[in-house]
Amino acid sequence: MTKSKSVKLSRDQQTLSKLELHTLLSSVAFCYCVLYSPQVIINQWISEYELSTAVASALVYITLLPMSFAPLSYGYFFSQQDTTKLVNVSLIMLAIATSSLTFATNSTWILISRFLQGLLLPVIMTSVM
Repeated sequence: MTKSKSVKLSRDQQTLSKLELHTLLSSVAFCYCVLYSPQVIINQWISEYELSTAVASALVYITLLPMSFAPLSYGYFFSQQDTTKLVNVSLIMLAIATSSLTFATNSTWILISRFLQGLLLPVIMTSVM
């Protein structure tokens, strides 16, 4: 019995190595963690940065806003690009945007970082689909 070193998800798709498949699936899990993890620590941000309730809700909303229109515009562009390369570049950029939250000194910086995350999350999600 031989083990296959590649995976074909459907007959219309190209064959993926197991490393590429794990990268794609891990990136989706990472996206969900980036999207929903701030909801857990939002109370800490409210007390630390003295945010109002409106700004605190904007921290969640600002990420969802670009996700509402990005898949429509990204879909055409992504059909002509290498999926693995898009996911890898987007993951690096998402890691930088997420890491920048540790250096946030005010709510504006957090909002900008969350907006950038909202722009990058659909890149990964749409590329994987």
